[in-house]
Amino acid sequence: MTQTLSRHEQTLLEKTSKRFTQCYDRRPSLAAIAPGRVNLIGDHTDYTDGLCLPFAIDRYVVLVAAPVDEPRITLCSSSSRDRQHIDLTERPLPTVGNWSDYIRGVIEGLAALDVPPTGLQIMIDSDLPSGAGLSSSAALEVGAAHLLLAATGKHLPTADIVSLAQQAEHRYAGVPCGTMDQFSVANGVHGALMMLDNRSLTADLVTPADEDLAFLVIDSGVKHDLSDGGYGARRADCEAAQVALGKSLRDVSVADLERAELGDVPRRRALHVVTENARVKDMVVALEHGDRELMAELMYAGHASLRDDFQNSVSEVDLLVALASDLHDEGVIGARMTGGGFGGAVIVPAIEAEVEHVAGVLTNRYAQATGINARTLVVHPSAGARSISEALNS
Repeated sequence: MTQTLSRHEQTLLEKTSKRFTQCYDRRPSLAAIAPGRVNLIGDHTDYTDGLCLPFAIDRYVVLVAAPVDEPRITLCSSSSRDRQHIDLTERPLPTVGNWSDYIRGVIEGLAALDVPPTGLQIMIDSDLPSGAGLSSSAALEVGAAHLLLAATGKHLPTADIVSLAQQAEHRYAGVPCGTMDQFSVANGVHGALMMLDNRSLTADLVTPADEDLAFLVIDSGVKHDLSDGGYGARRADCEAAQVALGKSLRDVSVADLERAELGDVPRRRALHVVTENARVKDMVVALEHGDRELMAELMYAGHASLRDDFQNSVSEVDLLVALASDLHDEGVIGARMTGGGFGGAVIVPAIEAEVEHVAGVLTNRYAQATGINARTLVVHPSAGARSISEALNS
């Protein structure tokens, strides 16, 4: 089947292919693409069976490769000067403490599903900023799974790819994440958000009624590292609350929390999750009815909950949200942190015709206050990860 790429996707594929040739002095024969993701609302609900509202975005990780007749994978990346080598005769593959661990985790996950790896030379390129809360690691994992499957000629259900990518993050990157990132990257649909039920791992598509709606992502410039312990600590707090309550936070009400004997910290973490699940449902209604005022109310309430109860925001991100709220009359329809937190990005729904103006004003005021030149991206709901090997010859 002929694969159709957008002009942007085709340009990124061509650039990555040229870099492959520069690195290895040959042409690639395999390729895969994986989008990043933005979560509009529903952060830190996924590992307690909760709800969230993510979408894949039109910014990508692209991987191209060619086979070699030896049991080794060589990795080149546009963001790293050093080549990484993976000896496929080692079992299990060791962690080495750098970005290649994501690939190592995927290789192990595929091997456990009877998809043994083959020798490859790989080039990785991306226009997806890392450390900005846009799931660059999940895109790398899911994209690598598609590339490695293409190399073997085998197929796996998308649910298996999501699961093995999540386990790669757990075991090789040390991040006890839920499934939202990998699911969103793997299952994105052009033009639609996904209300993901993390208990059933099913999603309902949500198409905004407001055709003038755009999504602005602003990278605060504060890089987050979810393996540093803060993410794991928040998850442990939520799990402690679930143990004390005797049930999943998905099944808990605010009244339950008020009656329960919980410590202050687990209670606050749980309160965020419980109220965030409700906000996701309300946001679906707002999107489907084009209710901008309700959208804004939910966005700001969600950010306040992350800042005050979940305590995973930083001052720079809070400042961006506050600056955005000042532009309500100039096209802004709410703002909040997106992603795991502790830095990263803010998502700002805005009127399409005003989004460039909003981006300019926000970045200017943010730079004046912090000295940081924030990167902005206007993103749109995109298709999910897939093999695009046929496009190399189109």
